[in-house]
Amino acid sequence: MNITKAIAEQVATKMVKPIAERISNEHDILNDIVKDIAVRGIPEQVYDTFTKYPRFFYQTRAVYIANGSQVTRVEIKELLPYGSSCGGGLNVPCTAEESEKVSVLQERIEELRDEKSRTYNSIVNTLLSLRNSKKVKEAFPEAYEYIKGYEDKTTTEVALPVETIMNTINKYRKE
Repeated sequence: MNITKAIAEQVATKMVKPIAERISNEHDILNDIVKDIAVRGIPEQVYDTFTKYPRFFYQTRAVYIANGSQVTRVEIKELLPYGSSCGGGLNVPCTAEESEKVSVLQERIEELRDEKSRTYNSIVNTLLSLRNSKKVKEAFPEAYEYIKGYEDKTTTEVALPVETIMNTINKYRKE
C-alpha cells in the first residue's frame, strides 16, 4: 500500500497525541493558576454577582497578571468580568512567585508546541519518503502499527470508493 499525504498526516497526528495531551495538561495547570489569581483580584461581591448574572458584565478570557512593571497576558478557558476602563482584559496583581510560575509554564507550553510541530512534520516527511507500508514496516515499525489499520481497509478514511462518490453525485443530479 502506498502512503499518501493524508495517511501520513493522520498517522503523525496519532503518534504525537501524547505530546498534545501533555500540552493540554500543562495548559490546564496554567489555567487554574491564573484563574485563582484573577478571581482573587476581583472583589468578592462583584464576582458573586457575575456568577449569578454574567450577561450584565463585560466578559473576557484575557487576564493580565501584573507584578510591578512585569505584565503577562494569559488566555484562560473561563469568562471573567472586567471593567470597561480595563481595555479588554482583566488586570490583576500577583506575587513575584506567581508571576515566575506562570512564565515558566508558558515557556514550557511553547517548547512542547514547538517539539510537537517538529515531531509531526518529521513523521509526515519520513512516511512520505518511505512511500509504502512495506518500507515503513522495515524502517519505522512504530509508525507501521498505525498504518496497519489502513492496509486492512479497502478504502481509507480520507478517500471513498469511486462507486460511492458517483452514487452521491448522481443522487443530486436526478433531483
